[in-house]
Amino acid sequence: MRAPSEADVLPEGAAAPRPPVRAVTVLMPVWGYRFVSQFLEFSLPTLLAPGNLPAVAAALPTRFVLLTSESEELLIRASPAWHRLEQTCTAEIRRIDDLITDGNHSATITLAFARAVRQTGEAMLDTAFIFLVSDYLVADGSLRSVVERIRGGASGVVAGNFQIIAEDAIPLLRRRIDPNSTVVALSPRELVRWSLAHLHPATVANMVNFGLSHNAHTNRLFWRVDENTLIGRFYLMHMIGIRPEVTDFVVGASCDYSFIPEMCPSGNVVALTDSDDYLVVEMQPRSHESKWLLPGPIEAKPLANSLSEWTTEQHRGNAANTLVYHAGEPPLFLAAAVAEADAFVAEVRGLLSPEPHPFRHHHYWIGSLASNRAQTRRPLSREDWQFLLGERAPRGLAATLWRLRAKFFGSAPDVTRLHPRWPDYGLPLNALKKIIAQNGRTLLVAPQPAAFARWLTRTAGDIFTLEVARLPELPEEEERALAGSFNACLMILGEGMLKSADEFIAHAAPLLVPGGQFMILVANERGFADAATFGREFAQQSARLLDTSTWVTDIHYVPASRLRWASYRALGNVLKRGDAAGWSSPLRLAGLALLTVPLTVATLLTNLGIRAVTTPPRGLWSSVFLILRPSGNERTPPRRSPSAARVRGAGKSINLPFAPALTLGARPRDPTLLAQSLARYRFIVDLLDSRRAVAEYGCVEALGSALVHRKVKKLTVYDPDSARLGELHPQSGEGTPVLAQVHDVLGDPLPMRHDAIYCLGAIEQITRDDEDVFARHLAASLSFAHGLLILGSASPDADDDGDGAAPPIGRRSAAELKALLERYFHMVLCFSMVDEIVHPGIVRAADYAFVVGCGCKEPL
Repeated sequence: MRAPSEADVLPEGAAAPRPPVRAVTVLMPVWGYRFVSQFLEFSLPTLLAPGNLPAVAAALPTRFVLLTSESEELLIRASPAWHRLEQTCTAEIRRIDDLITDGNHSATITLAFARAVRQTGEAMLDTAFIFLVSDYLVADGSLRSVVERIRGGASGVVAGNFQIIAEDAIPLLRRRIDPNSTVVALSPRELVRWSLAHLHPATVANMVNFGLSHNAHTNRLFWRVDENTLIGRFYLMHMIGIRPEVTDFVVGASCDYSFIPEMCPSGNVVALTDSDDYLVVEMQPRSHESKWLLPGPIEAKPLANSLSEWTTEQHRGNAANTLVYHAGEPPLFLAAAVAEADAFVAEVRGLLSPEPHPFRHHHYWIGSLASNRAQTRRPLSREDWQFLLGERAPRGLAATLWRLRAKFFGSAPDVTRLHPRWPDYGLPLNALKKIIAQNGRTLLVAPQPAAFARWLTRTAGDIFTLEVARLPELPEEEERALAGSFNACLMILGEGMLKSADEFIAHAAPLLVPGGQFMILVANERGFADAATFGREFAQQSARLLDTSTWVTDIHYVPASRLRWASYRALGNVLKRGDAAGWSSPLRLAGLALLTVPLTVATLLTNLGIRAVTTPPRGLWSSVFLILRPSGNERTPPRRSPSAARVRGAGKSINLPFAPALTLGARPRDPTLLAQSLARYRFIVDLLDSRRAVAEYGCVEALGSALVHRKVKKLTVYDPDSARLGELHPQSGEGTPVLAQVHDVLGDPLPMRHDAIYCLGAIEQITRDDEDVFARHLAASLSFAHGLLILGSASPDADDDGDGAAPPIGRRSAAELKALLERYFHMVLCFSMVDEIVHPGIVRAADYAFVVGCGCKEPL
């Protein structure tokens, strides 16, 4: 490998050398069962190659931080590759459930990276951070090169990668995994040679000298030089390594846009341009980005128009670097290919917009962050709501009707006298206007913050919205970020939320500045018949508003007549129907208008006679508005409720061949292997004795199935191979033969539900991609919540044949099986078999492992 030169490390104008790097922190965000499984099976083994994490850990104290969801933690800790990682360096898991959103991975990854860096505190200035992505395959020696550049003086290291087809790569990788070490060591040239044979269609479409297809929104360009060489010019390069120069940085764009200019303001950044030094390829499904692929060659003008929409100054500068990927020695005519690339990039540069986009507050990031905050139900600002409302704004006739509705009725809380809630919103709105006039910052907490979004986008105030149910669940990091930042908090609560009002106040109090005020609006949402009982319910729950740390300084009641309440309920129902469908349907609009006009007039007349009072009115109330001020007493921090674990879906099912069955008539069998197999069946018999309807999936031993059949009321054996099932009948013993059906559980749950299901060794033939489908479909085949699912697998370390050969890689350890079933069962028990004797729990020296799942977590 070429040693880094001084030119690689200290660009012209760079700052003086900094103190030596003291530590390395490797950050890896990954979540979702499929992605976590792929990371553990493929990406992590390449990181464990000698020139990657082991080399880094030998040079400096190294910490590997996995950023993931709570639901994936057991699966990760059960993985043999994770155990190997723990032996290599310090390894830890941090949960990022509050950041995870579907369809917006860039925001989640960026926010997770930034949080992890900030958690390092002042030590970040002496730490080399390596930022990884879970679908990377990393050539041996690549991480060592990154750390060498930073130890040599660089503050930032950027690199580029290309994509290969995951469906082609996975079978090849499985043959390369060392079952004993769980390591995949691929030299850079070997990985280049292999990758060039399996280039992803999106990578091929980025080849300027290919010409058959192109990507409508590309951020990288390639030129095929010869059969062993590819060169690339990247606008978007990955910040693979950073040693921050500052501790106070702003995340104003996704990490590939902002981390380098924010954390390395000196510009002391180097690019890794030779695949011998650094090579990462990214596994993606063949269909990835297929919607952007168009016929014909890449042309400079359309490419420049696309790049002008998003590129920053850094992106445009990145394209000056030529990255060379070569499986052998670079060819003699490489310079000619580089000159061709130079000319095309220069042509594109001349067609770009004059002004690059800013890396801080980039317009892509504004929308991405707003979407992430909305999906994770975090506080939303005016800018967030402007984006979100713009994304789902109605078009055509619907847009016109929305504008008319807003003109006549306003937007909560700034509604007109025609709106049914005008008397209720008047006092809170006036209080908000006073805070806005004083440049105060307000937190608006409501069951549905979207109801106030249109007003929020038009007001000049600094107001954030937060869903009320989210308030007690705010992660500690987020709560610390918001602590002491609001001058006031307006809570809009329904009657049913009064029972938790004290909890809401306790969680919101730390977010206020000293002396900040609470405003609480409790609205009556009862129907016409029992609306008058709202006051009695409020009185019963009002003690929850008494707190030693707050005083009720003002209270106002809004009375309501029966006529007003009848018109309010009727008009509210009409408007809700319009929101659901009518506003965009001309045919229904006329009918709604006939109802709306007289109800609006009635609402206006009744609203004119309503005034808020300071003493409880007799009869019906519309709402209660309170202002609370802190008393100055210290508040006990509220106890945080645990968040529920999320269960993720699974990947696509495929048919897989099963191992040949051990049968009496087919061929001679080893008596030792037969004894081992029957011992496992005897354990199943002891667990399932007298069960009514039992299923075996994956035929292993006909005599064993017969043993179970004699002890249970009914046994059905399923297998995707009809030939193997045919061997059961002549060997099933006397009495009713064993029922047998051909079925592949990867495609669908079993055709009938059963009291118990057992699988001995079937999991060994299931790929990691499909094991979640396997377990989920079997769990869904149980007839009741407390049915039993039993999985068995030979130990990964066991040598059943006694030949000393490495065991099959499809075997699972007890810990892995336990982590798999805990996704679907409340209770999972482990048993270990040593020399045909069963022991409770996990025994490391076991030959065979059983796990028993009971109590499905949810209907499947």
